[in-house]
Amino acid sequence: MDLVVARRGRPVPPAALARHLLDAKLPEVRDALLDAGALAFDMLSWMPLTVADRTRRPGDERFVTHTGRRPMIEHVLASAAAAHPRIDVRRGVAVSGLKTGAAAVPGTPHVVGARTARGERFEADLVVDAMGRRSPLPGWLTAIGAPPLHGRWRTAASSTGRRQL
Repeated sequence: MDLVVARRGRPVPPAALARHLLDAKLPEVRDALLDAGALAFDMLSWMPLTVADRTRRPGDERFVTHTGRRPMIEHVLASAAAAHPRIDVRRGVAVSGLKTGAAAVPGTPHVVGARTARGERFEADLVVDAMGRRSPLPGWLTAIGAPPLHGRWRTAASSTGRRQL
């Protein structure tokens, strides 16, 4: 049996890839994270003691990321999204399903937006599910004719741990 245990208050180190994307595409967001207190974290500094050769090699810098408490990271990212002219952030609005359009690939539903619990419909080039592991997305996809999702998946910046019982 799997038991998922929340680790509240623990610093969340985003994947090093996220740091590289911030460096290349959103340096102002990276700077805002650092200004808010994010710290550099070298993933290689946690090598097990059984690794005898700890010599630095060219390219090792790709494993350095930024870390901080989840509320700080979320605040900075949400503020950056809200400030972007092409992003519409709506807080407290419950999404109730997906809006579909003409299929781009025959037999495959094409998501073009979302529906809210209030009956509003929003068009979108990209719909992001950020509702966590209890997201109703699998049911919404099935409801629009997509094949069912199988298995479990995890996010790169998960703040949960797993313990086998």
